[in-house]
Amino acid sequence: MRKWLFLIPAAAWAAGFAPDQRHLAPSRAPFTALARTHAHGGVGCGVLIGPDLLLTCAHCVSNPRREVYDDVEIELGLGFEPVSRRARMKRAILEQGGSGEIEAGQDWAIVQLDRPLGAYYGWLNCRYIADSEWADQEIELLGYCACPDEARPQFGRMDRPYRCTGAVSDVGSEIVFHNCAMWGGTSGAPLLAKLGDSYSLVGLNFAGVDIEGETLKHGFRETYKKEWANLAIPGRNWRTALSALPRSPAPVRRFIPTPTAVE
Repeated sequence: MRKWLFLIPAAAWAAGFAPDQRHLAPSRAPFTALARTHAHGGVGCGVLIGPDLLLTCAHCVSNPRREVYDDVEIELGLGFEPVSRRARMKRAILEQGGSGEIEAGQDWAIVQLDRPLGAYYGWLNCRYIADSEWADQEIELLGYCACPDEARPQFGRMDRPYRCTGAVSDVGSEIVFHNCAMWGGTSGAPLLAKLGDSYSLVGLNFAGVDIEGETLKHGFRETYKKEWANLAIPGRNWRTALSALPRSPAPVRRFIPTPTAVE
């Protein structure tokens, strides 16, 4: 695995792969569970996994020493509705003694919100996929990004939710490699898999390969190579921490935004 990791800088950006598979995400559950994180002057992504619980990357809410920022805000509904809603962070749960090394797969955080926005936007359940089953899964990345794409500028301002199909190309001991499109700002974006008619959260996008001097066409590589794959954390890495939390009270009623985006 390490022969791939030397290509990945500390703050990694990545590209998609041709052809462009991005589509606007529809304004309905479970896609409305997508969140944008704001902390310490930076933005990222996250996803609701309960009425008041959000999963995101640790580096979106903490510094390299894993000290949690005191100005974390979570925004829901951006691009799905005319007006978005925000919540503050009550606390964040990170891997105890977690490593900042990319191959460790510990760049995740569970954030408890001060408002149960999941009662309005819905949330995703986690599904834990065995290593041997990843190759059979068609996955979707759901996120925001800041891709400087002159051909499709609507996806370049971190305010339009998109979905992108793809697959996991390789499985490491603590991370998985995928070919869904991502750019700066897509840390914390969820990887979804469909079982029957229901989507589940199966992974968390957190980094990607950036090849210095590489020429991209509209932000996309012409050829896919697993050495250039984007990186995600499988659900098994945060499973223990999530199962140890007390269950949030079920909301009395769930409201779903009126559809506005085009599939």
